[in-house]
Amino acid sequence: MPLSRAKIAAAFSQALMDSQLVSLRELATKIALGMFKPFTSVINDARLNDNDTRLFQAVLHNQEVVHLFASRFEAAREAYGPALERVLASGDPLLERTVRNNVAVIHLCLGDYENAMRDARRSLDLCRSYGDLAREGDNLAVCGTILMFVGQLEQAREHLNEALAIHDRTGSRWSRADGLVY
Repeated sequence: MPLSRAKIAAAFSQALMDSQLVSLRELATKIALGMFKPFTSVINDARLNDNDTRLFQAVLHNQEVVHLFASRFEAAREAYGPALERVLASGDPLLERTVRNNVAVIHLCLGDYENAMRDARRSLDLCRSYGDLAREGDNLAVCGTILMFVGQLEQAREHLNEALAIHDRTGSRWSRADGLVY
């Protein structure tokens, strides 16, 4: 049986993420500039036709990346609404932690710091309860950035330092680089 277009999009997306982040960024940039319409079409079809919550989230993540790179923050929030609803309905806390952190970043970009912190804290709590140290570091960096934007600089510094320490322990160079940028 042939793979659905959604599964092909998710597999393609995962291959890009597994290779080099630069490749994903290049693809997202091309999509944002309208230079890679076939992939955007596959993403849209997958959103409408597939009932697999994890696959749906993976496809939406790529759409969110495209919107963020194009500074279309409202569109990114709209794209993630259905993903969060599905994840909450599924009761999958491990998937919820990822979706919540992504939604927190979108709220941060929109200047909605209260909702950004709500989603970031929920994601952080889930990471800690399941022992997901790598994502805990990512969430701490997002929380630190939000705190920085609302002027709580000492707390921001503590969160960011804790995030960097975790990234040192886990050896996550990409996450450490993101933390240093914040």
